[in-house]
Amino acid sequence: MMKQNVAFDESGNSGANLLDSEQPVFVLASVHVTDDETGKLFEPNSDEMKFSKLKRSFKGRRKILDILNSELLNDDKVLISGFHKPFMVITKMVDLLIEPMLYESGIDIYERGANIAMANMLFLTMPVFIGRDSFESIQAAFVEMIRSPSSVAAERFFELIYEARSDLKHSEFAQELDMLLATQSVVGGSLGKWDGSDLDPAIPAFVEHGSIWTSRLKTEFSILHDSSKPIQQQQLILEAMMSTSEEPVSIGYDRRKMVFPIMATGIEFHDSSLCPQIQLADIIASSSAYCLRASLGQQTDTFAHDLQRTKILSGNFRPVWPEIKVTPDDLGTNKIGGIDANNYIGEYVSKRLGGIPPKGERMKD
Repeated sequence: MMKQNVAFDESGNSGANLLDSEQPVFVLASVHVTDDETGKLFEPNSDEMKFSKLKRSFKGRRKILDILNSELLNDDKVLISGFHKPFMVITKMVDLLIEPMLYESGIDIYERGANIAMANMLFLTMPVFIGRDSFESIQAAFVEMIRSPSSVAAERFFELIYEARSDLKHSEFAQELDMLLATQSVVGGSLGKWDGSDLDPAIPAFVEHGSIWTSRLKTEFSILHDSSKPIQQQQLILEAMMSTSEEPVSIGYDRRKMVFPIMATGIEFHDSSLCPQIQLADIIASSSAYCLRASLGQQTDTFAHDLQRTKILSGNFRPVWPEIKVTPDDLGTNKIGGIDANNYIGEYVSKRLGGIPPKGERMKD
């Protein structure tokens, strides 16, 4: 059987800096295409095909649109994940602070999507009740606390929440702020464990793609990845999630179920100029990011509109984005039962590696 390869590339990767105003979205794209197919998509003997270069000219933009509309590509060959980074700050606030506190009380907020509902509610209503400036200050303080954990950073984060609570003109949002203030015990026990990798969207996006390709291909495959500092720094952990001999099982809840372990043989880092499949992933990831930035009002040109109408980008692409949805029915998360994916993966990796390596010691030799 011919070796199966899946090529990954990212756009908008600013690591844990989720509040980078120049790059408010992150996108990971992966493609499963052959050398012959990429040869038909790209011109023979052409220079490296990169979105950033092609979009500068009319001819280059036309080439991007032609690629995204090609009959050689379909939803089975392409996978895209996008993240609204400022919204991800709030999802991480829920994951790292609120979820552990409630879990200790026997409440699983991942079941039926309560974590998503909470993140949507906080992101959309918090600026209304406490003011945009206060909201953004709290976001920035949270990011700083996770990236550079210290008692000073934690005190600043909770001080801002307390000030917002004291300045509330209406009591409707008091309960939510009190819940955040109650997470101080979680923070106290976690400052020595956190670092920037806890915020980086590249990690969950990579795991999601690995799982989906496992479902699609149903055979082992190699991951070809453009240079990526976050992935390289977590390579030991990510490859411990892979097995070509074990039968994958379904973990997670409702529509968020995934198969695990990932049936990949490992991560191979490549120079994109020498790998046309990675170049194709770059064009798809960067095109997606361009469209998402346009939706935030950062680009209003017709090219973004043309990209959104292409066959690849008008399909089933569903980014992690704030929505006015808070019920299980609205979120598509009303199915009861399942396996907590975070706990399952953590235990699996720990067993494979004989414990979880400390942060900073997860690169492959």
